[in-house]
Amino acid sequence: MGLLGPNGSGKTTFMKLVLGFLRPQHGNVTVFGERPSPAIKEKIAYVSELDTLYPWMKVGEIVHFTSKFYKDWDNSKSSELLDFMGLDPYKKIGALSKGMRTRVRIALALSRRADLVLLDDPFSGIDLLSREKIQDGLIQTYRYKEQSVIISTHIVKEAEPLFDEVAFLNEGEIILQGNADDLREKHKKTITDLYRDILR
Repeated sequence: MGLLGPNGSGKTTFMKLVLGFLRPQHGNVTVFGERPSPAIKEKIAYVSELDTLYPWMKVGEIVHFTSKFYKDWDNSKSSELLDFMGLDPYKKIGALSKGMRTRVRIALALSRRADLVLLDDPFSGIDLLSREKIQDGLIQTYRYKEQSVIISTHIVKEAEPLFDEVAFLNEGEIILQGNADDLREKHKKTITDLYRDILR
């Protein structure tokens, strides 16, 4: 699912509500039919828009360190993702470009067998090659009918092929939501063009 909207539209707030980092002022948030809780968070892999990787660690060290926090960690998937993303396990995080560090953060999230993956603006400010690698990694690891992935972004054109469902946010409200193909057919426009028309 694509969560689409300009900066400040509420995409990050939505994800923090799902994770239980924030509480709603009105209404309720449920995830898998329950209120957000530590038990629910164990089923969610989250990649923040902020880069919080330790720069003095090597890629392999951050992978090993992160793996100890999660029961659903998949070592074989982790190794495959490092190779697929072109990440050298012996290279220090501090020596990587922003795009390469984003690849590391995405690889860490996808190395888990999480039921829900939340990616907050993963394509912002990174090079085209890294965006393509991340998209390919998402497609390769996605567990059809077993997993949900929500991607927030305002870089719609490159990410559009990933979306089965989309929700357009503006000023904290969903102003249009639905199946991506149905919306394309109904409006005779791409999701990118719809984004421009709705949010201009």
